[in-house]
Amino acid sequence: MLEIAGPFFVGEATEETPAAESEETAEADEEETPEADETPAADAGGGDTAEVAVEDYEFVPAMLEIAVGTTVTFTNNGGVIHTATANDRSFDTGTLGADASATITFDEAGEFPYICLFHEGAMKGTIVVS
Repeated sequence: MLEIAGPFFVGEATEETPAAESEETAEADEEETPEADETPAADAGGGDTAEVAVEDYEFVPAMLEIAVGTTVTFTNNGGVIHTATANDRSFDTGTLGADASATITFDEAGEFPYICLFHEGAMKGTIVVS
């Protein structure tokens, strides 16, 4: 289960790993910290999509500008485990093994700097939502 904490994240997240069943999580109470939900449906709100690749020890692109409501897919294209975790912990993909992906939907405007928890000194990125 992915745990999402912080006042800025109001979207959905899922972790998808090859050859593994997806995990379902309980919906968070509106007054509490949101948790991961099922994968957003393609027609749920018609939001845009974007991708961030985790290659070697960097996020590509390191700076991503998106519109409110965009779903971002983080995909680990390497053989080393990584995360994409907001500095303020408002979102977290969980551990992404080789070829694993996770999606985060950004429903509020703002600037969201993030790191890899395993390589935080070297791996940094920012998502700007407007």
